[in-house]
Amino acid sequence: MQNASRREFIVRGGALVGAVCLAGPGAALAGPRGAVALAEERRATLAALAETVVTEAPYRLPAGAGEQAAAEFAARYAAWDDRERARADRVLDELERADGRSFRRTDRARRAEVLREHATPRSALPTGQERKRLDLAQDAFALLGTVLGADTDLDHSPTTI
Repeated sequence: MQNASRREFIVRGGALVGAVCLAGPGAALAGPRGAVALAEERRATLAALAETVVTEAPYRLPAGAGEQAAAEFAARYAAWDDRERARADRVLDELERADGRSFRRTDRARRAEVLREHATPRSALPTGQERKRLDLAQDAFALLGTVLGADTDLDHSPTTI
């Protein structure tokens, strides 16, 4: 998905979310001995993100799909190296406080609004805080994409179309 827009990324990832959710969390990925587990607060943030995305149109999957995605993400997280885990931690921590209140503790409608606000550019060439906001949304969707069958590279190089 190297030359895909955000919209294509979400659509392509969403096409596979149904298969992931219908099949259950699947076989857990075995992490190395002594692997670091995903903190419960971060897991809850990822579950809230997943629930928000997969229960929106056009997917409209059951809310339990968020928990299944979080379980799969936690298994993958344990297998990642320190750099990848630190990056995921940063994204989940920033998302948790993106709105000035707890992302995971707000209702689904408000979470969807926060995601839309963060993913929508307000200028042709975003800079500063707007660029950070857009990057956070893209990074959060990329994390979710690791369990929805999309690209697993958390680096987001500029996309060419």
